[in-house]
Amino acid sequence: MRVALISDVHANLPALESVLAHIKNQDVHAIWNMGDLVGYGANPDQIVRRLREENVLNIAGRYDSRVLKLSKKRALWRENKRPEVFLAIQWADENLSEPSRDYLETLPEEITMRLGSTRILLTHGSPVSSKDKLSRGTPETYLQEILITADVQVIICGNSHEPFSRKVDSGYCINPGSVGYQTDGDIRASYALLDLDPELMVINSGPEVKLEVRHYRIDYDIEAAVSDIRQRGLPEAYAQMLLQGKDLKTVLTSPEKWQVPNLEDQSWWKSPFKDKTRQQYEDKKVKEVIKLAEKGSYNEEHVEQATFLALRLFDELQPLHRLSSDERFWLRCGSLLHDIGKGNKKHHIKALDMILSSKNLPFTAREKSIIGSIARYHRRGGPRERHSHLTGLPVVDQRVVTILSSILRVADGLDASPTGNVIDLSCSYSKDEITIECKVKDNAGKQKKRALGKGELMEFAFDRELFIEWHRI
Repeated sequence: MRVALISDVHANLPALESVLAHIKNQDVHAIWNMGDLVGYGANPDQIVRRLREENVLNIAGRYDSRVLKLSKKRALWRENKRPEVFLAIQWADENLSEPSRDYLETLPEEITMRLGSTRILLTHGSPVSSKDKLSRGTPETYLQEILITADVQVIICGNSHEPFSRKVDSGYCINPGSVGYQTDGDIRASYALLDLDPELMVINSGPEVKLEVRHYRIDYDIEAAVSDIRQRGLPEAYAQMLLQGKDLKTVLTSPEKWQVPNLEDQSWWKSPFKDKTRQQYEDKKVKEVIKLAEKGSYNEEHVEQATFLALRLFDELQPLHRLSSDERFWLRCGSLLHDIGKGNKKHHIKALDMILSSKNLPFTAREKSIIGSIARYHRRGGPRERHSHLTGLPVVDQRVVTILSSILRVADGLDASPTGNVIDLSCSYSKDEITIECKVKDNAGKQKKRALGKGELMEFAFDRELFIEWHRI
């Protein structure tokens, strides 16, 4: 009996199609999948439907289970999970059809099967925990222990994304690696073939398990998978995971090294500018933004300075956030409008209301919600699950709002009274820290305290501790 073993597809459709094409030439009797159908990739629904079409035997992985738990865990996870991880879960949730969601709910976390006298366990992590990441380096004593505890002779697992086959006294542990994204630097998709000796099908076949495992690495159209991610506005980190063959934590340690093409150079990008340049397009819209701003009661000098500092922070931190000119323009507009509610109680909420209700702003409803949310979060509490103007946006836009509003909050703090004290700034960063170096005219104690006090959202959005240094000139 020959079985194809796959795992951790992670919504990568081009990779799955290449693996399935290779499997079709291997004369297999079945395909077994160790879970994580979704998460990080751009095509969660297509993956579920495709695996069902192929009659694959699936179990649920950690990301599959997280998607199903999201409705109950959303508020908690939004605040305590890394933004890229939370977005991966919510993106899958938003882009699964009801039939696919219903199918995921039917999947067991483990399957134990008997072939003659041989018992085989399919599990995502291990019999101990779905979080377990069995690998080539897992101690043999631990493998022995879990085989005996599970009362099986063969454990087939996923989760670690590390292909291996290990024989110990108690039986075998097999991991086919990941179809969807790699962690060992080899960007090709991974799967395995399992050949089971026909004697295993006999009830009294004896204690000796006879099987053969062959591991394969398969080329696939990685550029198509990357293009899918970028077209849908998902974080560039997801694309880099495929391009580098590394996990999320690793690729996020040095984003300044990423090779990322300009959005407007992509073949699928469609220009909204018609016969205008981007500058002309933006300037026309900014005129209407300023008209609305002038209707409010605000300090024009402060608004212009806060906008200048926000855009400087955006540019300096671009290697970390990897947002485009469109997002920079939204930050500009949100910064110009953030104080239009001044004079009102909770003026940040008043600013949001004025932006959303304006009939003259030349933006779509989605753009108004983004810009209004940026303005609203320049002070007080940050994004929350109960805020309908935020949660009504697609999850990719919610991430953008979190990043941009975190920048505006710090810029607003840097221009605490007296306004105009910060002449310019630059940023440096490591995998753990962001340091903003400010050139100032005078003593800046108040600005430093205010900016650091408003920097918590930036620390969350960028997953780095914030420091500010002052250089008087």
